Amino acid sequence: MNKKISCILFLFFLIIFSPVFGHAATLYWVGDDGANMNVASNWKISNPSSCGGGDSGSAPTNADTIIFDADCDNGATFNANITASTGSMIISSGYTGTITGNNSITYANPITLEDNMLINVVSSNTFILSGIINDNASSYSISKIGIGNLRLAGNNTFDGGVNIKAGSMAIYTSANAAGTGSITIGDTSGSESATLIGGVGVSIANNIIVPSGSSGTLTLGNGQTNQTPTFSGTINLSNNLVISTGSTTTGAKTVTVGSSIIGTGNLIINNDGAGALLISKNTGDGINMVGSITNSGAGIGSVNISGIVGSNITSIV
Repeated sequence: MNKKISCILFLFFLIIFSPVFGHAATLYWVGDDGANMNVASNWKISNPSSCGGGDSGSAPTNADTIIFDADCDNGATFNANITASTGSMIISSGYTGTITGNNSITYANPITLEDNMLINVVSSNTFILSGIINDNASSYSISKIGIGNLRLAGNNTFDGGVNIKAGSMAIYTSANAAGTGSITIGDTSGSESATLIGGVGVSIANNIIVPSGSSGTLTLGNGQTNQTPTFSGTINLSNNLVISTGSTTTGAKTVTVGSSIIGTGNLIINNDGAGALLISKNTGDGINMVGSITNSGAGIGSVNISGIVGSNITSIV
């Protein structure tokens, strides 16, 4: 076999089998609404004009760039881990589909928001986004629905805020996991409960908004033994808020709220654990929402309010 034929054969096998050797691809979502993202036929290798017609030879790998484009606005369900690598996810301008976490999985590559992102986490699953989420200072947000847990763990820079409409969202590892915008706990209608959870030693500086409209239980606190989060942004109430150390446990679970609590709504302090729940604000408005403060915890831990309690407080029980 001469050198020319050998070279041609080498190039042929390189092209055909390049996905096997980790060749990075750019893939566009074209699947049915809610379809499995781990299926090759749900992806197209060129920018689509509509849904359907997938022609990818393989499902996305951790080296691929995956794009959710307005030309196919269907939602996608994540059922498999994507570990950190050279790949990325892009939520393109105009895309309004729902990204669903259907198992307890991790997507670890960076995410670029060119529009708002809607995430649904079903059942008791935890969907972890550990790559950096950015929006190029364009004020795009992440909204969370479903009863499962969304865990943000990257050093994120998006500035449009986070809306926890249902279920729980956890801020773990990085104090910047929710970006630089406000965190909203609760929807503006319905009866879904919503919870913001802080992780080990994380100091969360985002302002927190509790909107009116939802009849569900809206909670700020932690979720596991030996968690010690601090919430240092202003908390603005238009609904009732529970500040909680979580369920009864023998471990120490300390929650510190070092911010002003203002607006209109009742504050329910619920320490069901063995750790401490500390509310301290010695400057600014202190605790001065129009509403009552109720200590309803059943644990052996302490509750300490060391900041200013303003004249708008109607009662302390």
